[in-house]
Amino acid sequence: MRARLSIVFVFVLVMSILLTGCGAETAVPATQAPATQVPATQAPATEVAKPPAPEAIEIGASVPLTGKYGALGAMVKPGYEYAVSAINAAGGVYVKEYDAKIPLHLTIYDDESDPTKAVSKMESLYADQNVVAYLGGAGSDMHAATSAIAEKNKVPYCGIAFALYSIHQQGYKYLFSPFPKSPAQAKDVYEILNASIPEGERPTKVAIFQEKTDWGIELGGMWKENAPKYGYEVVTYEEYAPRSEDYSDMILKAKAAGAEVLLTVPSPPDGLAIQKQMAELGWTPKFTLMIRAPENVSWGETLGTTGDYVTIFPGWHNAESFPGVAELNAQYQAEFGRPADLLTGPAYACVQILADSIERAGTLDRDAIRDAFAATDMTAVIGPVTFNEDGTGNVLNPLVQWQNGKQELVWPTDQASADLQYPAPPFDQRTGVPPTAVPQAADIKGMKACYLIPALSNTFLNSLANSVKAKAAADGVEVSVYGADEGGATQQFSQIENCISMGVNAMIVMAPGSIENVLPAVEEAKKNGIKVIGVPPGDLEPFDAIMHTDQLEDGTKMAEMACDFINKAYPDAADKGVEVAIIGNETGDLQMKLRAQGMRTIADNCPKATVVQFLDLADQSITATAAAAENILTAHPGVKVFLVQASAGAQGVSQTIKALPGVDVSQYGVFAGDMDPSMIETVKSCNDPYKGLVAIGGTNLDQATYDLLKKILQGVEYPKITNDVLEKIYCGMP
Repeated sequence: MRARLSIVFVFVLVMSILLTGCGAETAVPATQAPATQVPATQAPATEVAKPPAPEAIEIGASVPLTGKYGALGAMVKPGYEYAVSAINAAGGVYVKEYDAKIPLHLTIYDDESDPTKAVSKMESLYADQNVVAYLGGAGSDMHAATSAIAEKNKVPYCGIAFALYSIHQQGYKYLFSPFPKSPAQAKDVYEILNASIPEGERPTKVAIFQEKTDWGIELGGMWKENAPKYGYEVVTYEEYAPRSEDYSDMILKAKAAGAEVLLTVPSPPDGLAIQKQMAELGWTPKFTLMIRAPENVSWGETLGTTGDYVTIFPGWHNAESFPGVAELNAQYQAEFGRPADLLTGPAYACVQILADSIERAGTLDRDAIRDAFAATDMTAVIGPVTFNEDGTGNVLNPLVQWQNGKQELVWPTDQASADLQYPAPPFDQRTGVPPTAVPQAADIKGMKACYLIPALSNTFLNSLANSVKAKAAADGVEVSVYGADEGGATQQFSQIENCISMGVNAMIVMAPGSIENVLPAVEEAKKNGIKVIGVPPGDLEPFDAIMHTDQLEDGTKMAEMACDFINKAYPDAADKGVEVAIIGNETGDLQMKLRAQGMRTIADNCPKATVVQFLDLADQSITATAAAAENILTAHPGVKVFLVQASAGAQGVSQTIKALPGVDVSQYGVFAGDMDPSMIETVKSCNDPYKGLVAIGGTNLDQATYDLLKKILQGVEYPKITNDVLEKIYCGMP
């Protein structure tokens, strides 16, 4: 018996040694466990040692920090960086594969708003940084290029600041976008208008300015298709190429069609130009949805009150009440002096979603992260987020409106920071000082101002400037009048600098040729605290105020007067029987191009008129136009009517006509687009070929000009844009 027990003991001991040598772990020491209860085949598995964690999780982004989308990229970049910083401050992202929290390492490249460069940056991030996920940039065309690279490289991609839906219809598996898309934007605008505005007050006529890009075509078409479903009529649908400079044609068509709503998706530079030209041309839609361009705070800084009342679908607003928004705003406020910008929140959310996906995947394997992305169901700073099979996000689509120089959240109402302001007041009724601020008028006695015009030889402008000078002198204000004359823009540039050195309080600037030539001097004047009025610069910025003339209407009134003359002087003329010549300047600045377009309307609106020559002439002096008229009459001796850009030019043409042998001046009509006060009686008398002119500002332009200057000097409310009255003065009027 003792021998058997010894054998059993030896057997158990040997087995224990063997099992221990094989690395098996048991909760109970082998010496205390019966051999029959711990067979080798049932031993607990050995815990596998975790691999060493990498120093960081590499993620990367190609963002447009310069170029046409630079204003958008400037909002995206802080969102990415702040989110990475917050996650790393908490130790990083927990990855089960390593049983460790690992910090994120973010590499951001500037792609300069160039899709080709963005593709190159994406490839560098993949090859050099070995990123496990991409973060997108801004702009639909940029995402169209970069998401394709993510798909090729099979790297998860989170993109915001783009609404192009068609990208998601290409079968991509690695693209995810927690950002509203075109289908939502195409219906939400109508639904919000219908919910916010009573039916009797609701705007129904829609203008769509469609950018010639994939997104512009996509969303423009959806807006057009949805309009009748919600009770709206598209009265104008115009296309334009990105980075165009002149949007006047489509603006004027929308204005003529009586459009009350504008829907468009311009880039920031294009949007600024469109808004400025709308103000300049006097078309104020009651409601404007302009996606993308007004998203950066520079919109309000650049446009002032001209930029107010425009709405945006930016994907987020800092007034939303979701977890983490307050902390994000506080961090942004500390760095930039304001709450987080519109695209910063969605960018922050992308990093939140990525970190959550990595943690749920438990690995840095890209395919596993991609699958976790697809299964997202969380609340980020933008609110609840899930994804559809095509990678589009189910997210809030807030409507934001510019009000008093601030971006206010107006929809949904349960999140709103302000009510929707509707209708938008006309541009010329918006003041440079907020209604709540009513400063006391300053004593202007002893103040100084400069009045700069293209030429002292221009009798109309010279007379106007000196009349303003006399009115100012009566109030104790000294106004110095300067003309650029032959020195052109270079001379006026020096004159502005001279006015700065004189320490003037304000100046009125009417540039010779393009205003661009003297803008640096104007900006220098503003830096020195000088208020500057432009007459008319075409754009409000950088001026404090402009006096604007609707040049298309000016030219049209010239054509109307000429047609009236033709019908009276030639009652029996056949259709197209009276020859007309036009001397304008279509290749000059935008203002003169518009006036020329107005003059050309005589061909369509006056049946008896036929335009036999259009002469593009920048020099509208008496001498130059007299010579031009001589050449025109040599080539077309039957011409009886001239439409001439300027009053001085009309005088030159009249001189040539009166020099014709045996001329009957009653058979000739010359019409001008501005006024020389000394010619009013000549025009009314009907005893001269010069038979009509347009009085810009009526006969009281000098008073209107001084009233604006006086308000600016006093520091009280003043209109940013003054639309001049246009008055016809013609032969035979009382």
